[in-house]
Amino acid sequence: MFRLICGCLLLFFSALPVEAAKRVALVVGNSAYEHVAELANPANDAADMSAKLRSLGFTVIEGRDLGLTDLRGKVREFVSALTDAEMGLFYYAGHGLQVSGENYIAPVDARLETFDDLDFEALPIGMVLSAMERKTKTNLVFLDACRNNPLARNLARSMGTRSAEVGRGLARISSGVGTLISFSTQPGNVALDGTGRNSPFTSALVKHIGTPGEDIARSLRKVRNDVLNATGGKQVPWENSSLTGDVILNASLSPATTVQIQPQPVPEPGPGVDEVVKAAIKVNTPRGWDLLRRSHGSSVMARPDVLRALSKDGQAGPPAQTREASLRLSTQQKRQVQSALNDAGYTVGSADGVWGSRTRAGIRDLQADLGMENTGFVDETVLEHLGISRPVTRADGSFANAKFAATHDPNALRLLGEDERIVDILECLGRRRSVYGRRGNSLYFVVISSSSFREYVTLFERCGGYPASVTSKAENDFIYSLIEDEVEFFEFGFDAKNGYSYKGGPYFGMRQDPVAREPDGGWRWYNGEAVGYTNWRPGRPKESRKGQNNAQYHTDRRGRVDLKKTDARGWFDNRGHWAKSAVMEVDF
Repeated sequence: MFRLICGCLLLFFSALPVEAAKRVALVVGNSAYEHVAELANPANDAADMSAKLRSLGFTVIEGRDLGLTDLRGKVREFVSALTDAEMGLFYYAGHGLQVSGENYIAPVDARLETFDDLDFEALPIGMVLSAMERKTKTNLVFLDACRNNPLARNLARSMGTRSAEVGRGLARISSGVGTLISFSTQPGNVALDGTGRNSPFTSALVKHIGTPGEDIARSLRKVRNDVLNATGGKQVPWENSSLTGDVILNASLSPATTVQIQPQPVPEPGPGVDEVVKAAIKVNTPRGWDLLRRSHGSSVMARPDVLRALSKDGQAGPPAQTREASLRLSTQQKRQVQSALNDAGYTVGSADGVWGSRTRAGIRDLQADLGMENTGFVDETVLEHLGISRPVTRADGSFANAKFAATHDPNALRLLGEDERIVDILECLGRRRSVYGRRGNSLYFVVISSSSFREYVTLFERCGGYPASVTSKAENDFIYSLIEDEVEFFEFGFDAKNGYSYKGGPYFGMRQDPVAREPDGGWRWYNGEAVGYTNWRPGRPKESRKGQNNAQYHTDRRGRVDLKKTDARGWFDNRGHWAKSAVMEVDF
């Protein structure tokens, strides 16, 4: 009888649910940001997540709309409560950012106007994670912090040439044994805030975690499928796990213990190479050829149909000539190549942008010295050796899709694998001709619409952007590089009254309060940012005509002069009543 009683007691205690062990959770949701637009859902997400975790036996330390001081206080309270805990859980919803591969939480009072502000205005996520791993053997981290972040954009702009260190979304995190980290979307991507009460990720998380008898890994697969369905495949939750066993948040079994396994969708076969090549031929831009090369390798560029498309006279050339043609070098870039060859001792004559026999001989001599095939045609290796930036996609992810205005075919771009966000914007722009490029965390679209500034603003906001704010010389030069070889972006004319020929380029986002007086007062960027860097032409801005409250690229010369090849990157104040083109910026 004694053995029977002991056996029953042993079975009873071994069957106790796991949630009887001490579990502590920190849940934070930041919505009411003071210096950027509020987020709709994080406070709701935190409230609903807290309620779910309490139902699963967690002691929950909750904070909503926390400034840095309060946030640090909640983290300290959480770390103290983890003493003797079997499991720690950290959930955060709100703005987060990555800088140089490290992730940060943005409190609601953060400004992040300079790189130095990171140390005083943001909280490293790694600090919370390392404290959890010191205190408990099993840790779960859920980060719904990959939203499109204007604070990250402000920080990137302040960093100039180091702006590429500020990445999109959050960076991949390495974890210790016994830790699972779940992101609302894959590293480096941006998640959606959602249109209902909760974000797509948190809505699925609250629904599925704690399913009776289910391991957390299985629950997160269900979360992933729900988010994929809710976002049309645009957002893919991702985990980094070093758990060594099953983690079951709710050990009780439901009356029906059958586990339903969701069938995995069978991916549709991708487009064949012939279909993708046809798309590249249709797009016919440097960006399009670069996407083709990256998806199908350099050998695809030697196909006869590709060679014909790249050849100016419609006849196929040798593969080396094709590679050079696919780079679509501008006249300025060709001059740079000639100057660099002369500087390196390969005398090719004047840097006029015309590549005759001397330039080709110089290229062949350089190739011979580099141990390359002596073709006389440049490729990426030659450009990199000469110190000339590639004209398509650079190491920091920046690119210009073309040097000319085009009416883009969204379906062809999709076949080539262009970023879906870019394709969506081009669809929104409709049949308007444009050129686009990326620098840092911004996309730029120079759009030909022949509209007033107000009409451009309406169009850009409808497409998810705003009139560009140009906050550094590097940014100004990049935007101008998109348009400098294309006369279609400019208006040319002769002002008979003043005797000047002029070249008027795209409008961008600088404007002035009509009540303020020029030149000193009222100028700001359309998105509200203060004006720092400027590139006004001499004598500008001035009130030569009342109401000249917008800025555009512009130049002029006395007399009747052909200005098609004249640099016009200086700024000119104009009335904003009509412009042939304008520059849209989109946070990327």
